[in-house]
Amino acid sequence: MSQQRDTAFAASLVVASLALAVLLARRRRRLPARFDLQRLVRPCVLRLAPYTFPPRFGLAEAPVLLDANENPHGSTVEALDAALHRYPDPRQARLKAAIAGLRGCAPSQVVVGCGSDEIIDLLIRVTCEPGRDSILVCSPTYAMYQIFASVNDVSTVDVPLSADDYQLRVGAILQSLTPRVKLVFLCSPGNPTGRLLRRADIEAIAAAATGSLVVVDEAYVDFAPDEAAASCVPLVGRTPNLVVSQTFSKAWGLAGARVGVAVAPEPLVSALDRVKAPFNLSTLAEQAALRAIRAAPAVRAQRDRVLAERDRVAAALSAPEFASAVRRVSPSDANFLLVRVANCRAVCDALAERHGVVVRYRGGMLHCDGCMRVTIGTEEENERMLAALRRAVAEPA
Repeated sequence: MSQQRDTAFAASLVVASLALAVLLARRRRRLPARFDLQRLVRPCVLRLAPYTFPPRFGLAEAPVLLDANENPHGSTVEALDAALHRYPDPRQARLKAAIAGLRGCAPSQVVVGCGSDEIIDLLIRVTCEPGRDSILVCSPTYAMYQIFASVNDVSTVDVPLSADDYQLRVGAILQSLTPRVKLVFLCSPGNPTGRLLRRADIEAIAAAATGSLVVVDEAYVDFAPDEAAASCVPLVGRTPNLVVSQTFSKAWGLAGARVGVAVAPEPLVSALDRVKAPFNLSTLAEQAALRAIRAAPAVRAQRDRVLAERDRVAAALSAPEFASAVRRVSPSDANFLLVRVANCRAVCDALAERHGVVVRYRGGMLHCDGCMRVTIGTEEENERMLAALRRAVAEPA
């Protein structure tokens, strides 16, 4: 009995000693009294306003989805037969060669990512010092530039586009360049504007921005009037600070595969490859992109159908029957239209909730007051959208 008491007493001494040691360690190292997750999460993340997802994800059912600028005709890729028990090629050699052949560059100039979002994040992480450096954007533009900058504790300088034609204000951009501005993001064609930026303006900025990388986001370039002439890829070889990002999510019909591309000078490609995850693109995604490239003529035929429908829908929205509600249909070089509508928020809600047609409200963005962004769908989807819009604008708010 006495031995049991001695053992229990010794154990209690050990526990007390451990507790005292923990207490002293906390005092010496100033550790908190209890765990608090808020202390661990970086302040820049706690302040972060997250990306606003397309409205479809908040609806139980919506038969007509015109809110995310996808290819309405679907993918040209049929069933895949990838060996999923093996890791994918971390170099993505076959895909880089295919992209280089498609875009007219060298495979050594190509970086492949999990969507162009990964490319954006990689560029910021490779070039920007947290808490010190900045990126420059031109609003209204793609929200993820600023979101990735905030995640990396990098500030954003905003030089808005001109309000009348959504073009670059070159002089204002040049005046805003400092040694701390490491990246200039230019979206061409723009999102949500749909406007192709003037090539001469991009070249002027790249020539002057000797302390920055100029990143031209060409997610929608396949829809431009002459995509070969519109793309800045040919400039990369002779412009040491120019990067062009593209995606397979739009015209190529692979939004679910998440395949993004950057064409960049070789030294930058080497830096990006050192930072990216070794298997950042799945075998399925790589195979889907390779097959889509092989089916390029079919993809271009789908694009031509989208462009014909874009012009038809723009003309319909500009017709007298919509004159009381539609204030403006902006010219577009993309697969969507930016449309200014009276009572826009109420109209967007009515389209989704009463008529099953989902578009994207963009009225909260700079220079987009009262605007909705309408993706061009199939012929049937576009007719359903126009019919629903006739009813929605006639209904009481």
